Amino acid sequence: MKTGMVRALETAIMKRTATQPKLEKPADIKGGEKTILHIDMDAFFAAVEIRDNPWLKGKPIIVGGSPTGRGVVTTCSYEARAFGIHAGMPGREAARLCPHAIFVRGHGNKYIHASVQMMKILKQFSDTVEPYSIDEAFVDITHSIRLFGGARNLALAIKQEIRKQLNLTGSVGVGPNRLVAKMASRLQKPDGLTIIPRERVREIFDPLPVRKLLGIGPATEEALKKLGILTIQQLRKAPPSLLKRYFGIGGKELIRMANGQGEASVISLEHREHDKSMGHEHTFGEDVIDQEQIYAQLLYLSEKVARRLRFAGMGGRKVTLKFRTTGFITTTHQMTLATLTHDDITIYCASLKLLEDVWDHHTPVRLVGVSVSRLTSCLPQGNQHDLFVKRAIQQRRRLSSTLDGIRDRFGEDSIGSASGYFLR
Repeated sequence: MKTGMVRALETAIMKRTATQPKLEKPADIKGGEKTILHIDMDAFFAAVEIRDNPWLKGKPIIVGGSPTGRGVVTTCSYEARAFGIHAGMPGREAARLCPHAIFVRGHGNKYIHASVQMMKILKQFSDTVEPYSIDEAFVDITHSIRLFGGARNLALAIKQEIRKQLNLTGSVGVGPNRLVAKMASRLQKPDGLTIIPRERVREIFDPLPVRKLLGIGPATEEALKKLGILTIQQLRKAPPSLLKRYFGIGGKELIRMANGQGEASVISLEHREHDKSMGHEHTFGEDVIDQEQIYAQLLYLSEKVARRLRFAGMGGRKVTLKFRTTGFITTTHQMTLATLTHDDITIYCASLKLLEDVWDHHTPVRLVGVSVSRLTSCLPQGNQHDLFVKRAIQQRRRLSSTLDGIRDRFGEDSIGSASGYFLR
């Protein structure tokens, strides 16, 4: 008799197979045109935990969260995903869906180390590597393809080296731009390899459901469904006027993506303009309308930005909020502070003020980001003529210094604000 876990796994495999593109003729790119590779490590945090604790292999593993507390799932193994568990889900809900799941405390230092090693491996294959997140990266392989006799051989060599050195797997996508490459890397997870040459974009994209298109969440998918648009092909052929009516300027972007059009530049760390701004952003797993969750995420991002500023010995005067709602409407809103700051509460209060200027509290939110610019190495001194303000600033500095010391020793998420703690 099959167990519930086996049945769930078989169902998940059938669903995944049903939505994967038919690639009877494996594609390749031999060179001569712009080519971008995207790698997305498979269930990265969970995979690192399983690698270091082999007894966890084959079990539904959940990293982060708690079966009884307010914490949320950071990531989970594919065995856990078969039960409908996903990142951002409350731990209590995950435990309900899979009572025998194993909850594992995250170890940020291990994940960072594995990420650094992965980036070093990618640098062996191209000088242009852009980390996209801790477990993702874009690589410009335009000038490396001929050395390996094609994009397929190069991608296989990268996957083999990562498995050999890190004992981890990643899914790779290759295409003419970032959008196509990232889409391709998601089509055959885990441990997949999908190459989509420019001339085959429509062939592979068209039959896919619109939810497979990057950035389309449940709300947008439902809105498109009401318009009778179920596949990427239908979206590509939809009247621009219709999409504009329902999605505003986001409608144009939807058509561009359905046609496989996207940015082709990859910027390595060495060529980024680090000194102009520092920031972090977060894309919610599902569109969010809960005010407290959005505020908590802003606080968490503000803490991370302030931490980076203090580590670099810098302060900034301009705070920028990045804000994306359902329908791909992205807004940036800025304000200039009276003095330099690297204080998380100051940055948070500024970002909160900016949020209130642009959010009506009824529109679902897809992404929020906080950044600080107009940076200088001169640290903020506060108002020398206000004794109370001066004391408050000094107290905040001492607190920040203490918190930084704890994070240096025990990890980035070892301590933080109570309201933002469940996001860690």
